[in-house]
Amino acid sequence: MLPRSGVVGFTLVLEAQSCPGRAVHTDLSADESTALLNGDQVVVNLATYLRDGSRCFAAIVEPGDSGGSVFFPSLNPEEVRTTLGPRGLIPTRARAYHVGPAGWRLAVSAERGRGTSWSVVVDVDVDDVAERLEKLQAYPFHWTWTRAGMV
Repeated sequence: MLPRSGVVGFTLVLEAQSCPGRAVHTDLSADESTALLNGDQVVVNLATYLRDGSRCFAAIVEPGDSGGSVFFPSLNPEEVRTTLGPRGLIPTRARAYHVGPAGWRLAVSAERGRGTSWSVVVDVDVDDVAERLEKLQAYPFHWTWTRAGMV
């Protein structure tokens, strides 16, 4: 959201070549986002923002070769593993947002078993990133900037 304006703005990276079936969807509700991923659409990128006080989602999707993405619009950080793990899902995109006293929530897209081990860590201080990677013996797959009070 543009500072103090209430207007939602996106930053785009554009390709010169078309990708058949790739589409951008904006201003989606949680239910619309979930319905969009109908089993054969894969999330390329995901965003969440507030518009007129309502949580909205935007997604770039494209047809998937081996099934599609599954979308979870509002998980607390402790629910991610217990929600995705038993379903054999691996998180591929996560966007954190802060909801007043409820704290951090995550909008997560996931796909069927693309790896063996994973973690989702929310609101890590810039100085602690390397420490977390070393402690978890992990490599970064995806990241996004978060800040309390922002989208």
